[in-house]
Amino acid sequence: MMTPTLPSTQRSESNETPVFTLYETPMNRRKKVNQILKKRAKKANEKLNPKSKPRYISKAERAKQDQTTEQSQDENRNLPTT
Repeated sequence: MMTPTLPSTQRSESNETPVFTLYETPMNRRKKVNQILKKRAKKANEKLNPKSKPRYISKAERAKQDQTTEQSQDENRNLPTT
């Protein structure tokens, strides 16, 4: 049986972990750092510029609000005028 061999880029000659500087980091690590920094910047911008879109009100909440406004209108109609 033949054992599969790794390509030269994946073959490990020694057990030492490579030491990378900031500009020599592997692309995956650099990409991850950039993603984290972009995410933080995006969150900071969202806090500074809140959305002008109104908050969503569910159908049940709208029905509840309609009910309370109808009750208050009924109470206002039944009040005696002087």
